[in-house]
Amino acid sequence: MKKNTKSFLIKSKSDFIQQIKERIAIGNNLLSPNITSYDALSIFKDEISKWHDFNKELLKQSYDNPDNEYLTEYKDSHPSRGFLGNHILSEDVKNSKKKIAYLIKGLEKLINKIDLIPAKVGITCN
Repeated sequence: MKKNTKSFLIKSKSDFIQQIKERIAIGNNLLSPNITSYDALSIFKDEISKWHDFNKELLKQSYDNPDNEYLTEYKDSHPSRGFLGNHILSEDVKNSKKKIAYLIKGLEKLINKIDLIPAKVGITCN
């Protein structure tokens, strides 16, 4: 059963917003490469994985509860689908870029509701 406790931001809201905006910019940069080989696709997927992993760690460390509802919401912001069998390169690239776009939207949602996210007392919020 889930707890009904609210997680608190443990850094300033302005610092948090800046960090999230930086992560969004990196995500947007990941959308631009033209992938034309499976080797390039493998490197591309590795870069996505590193970006996504960093985002998750940032969200863990930004709140008083590492397993917070904002991290869960971010992780759930893209449909997780396993890919089985052989795929066409262009479809794999398209699906990878869709994942990035969904995750960017998840980060943008955090910025949109920053005024509603509680922060620990004593933290400068703006």
